Amino acid sequence: MAPSISAEQVEALKKIVGLIPSQPEILDTPDLKFFKDFLLSLGAKLPEPKKTTPPAAEPELEEDDEPEEADPEVVPEDNDPPLDMGPAEMPELTEEQEDQADEFQSVANKAVKNSDFAKALENYTEAIKIQPSAPVFAKRAECFVKMKKPNAAIRDCDQALKLNPDSGKAYKTRGKAHRLLGHWDQALTDLGQGQKIDYDEDTYEIQKLVQAKAAEIRKRKQKKEQAKEAARKAKAAEEAKKRAEEAAAAGGGFGGMPGMGGMPGMG
Repeated sequence: MAPSISAEQVEALKKIVGLIPSQPEILDTPDLKFFKDFLLSLGAKLPEPKKTTPPAAEPELEEDDEPEEADPEVVPEDNDPPLDMGPAEMPELTEEQEDQADEFQSVANKAVKNSDFAKALENYTEAIKIQPSAPVFAKRAECFVKMKKPNAAIRDCDQALKLNPDSGKAYKTRGKAHRLLGHWDQALTDLGQGQKIDYDEDTYEIQKLVQAKAAEIRKRKQKKEQAKEAARKAKAAEEAKKRAEEAAAAGGGFGGMPGMGGMPGMG
């Protein structure tokens, strides 16, 4: 008479057999080695155990297809000591002092026309010592731009705008200084504000160049952010997949399967 097998035991065996195609490595566990040996003795062809895959590597961000082209107009930062910024408060001037300030400005303006910017700086500074004003600071800043000293130019423009917040020349000159440093967004903002106050065609040409460069930089930043986000999502998807596989394996475990020990011929 054949030994009876309970429905519980049959169900347990079904679960084991159902797991083998997707998880053949379970046959190599100590609890089921006897079953593997039994199947092999009957000439069964068993699926190869799956190779354990290492954790997914952190996705590498693609380098820009086109490296950013160096701009020959961008210069290193200048760190020269600041020139005299004049008295903190506007003094009451004599007529003679006013004439002296005007004379220094006149000499400086002529020096600029002759491209003698060192002489122009010297005389604008002498005028500032006597009578600091937004126009003179803006003119001295313009000399600094010509001499490729953008930080000094920005400092003078800041002072000019403190004295006159509506100085179009100070905004435009500061924008050109930022352009020399490769500060494209700041340059675009200052040039735009200066053009609103006092438009000129020469500045418009610089403004177009800066606008294109700022747009290019923003596009590169956006591309990098998109690549980072794609990498983050890919990693999250891989981790979710791994958790799902682990959960499925845990759900089909063998601990506590009813009747295994009492299965006739299998204990």
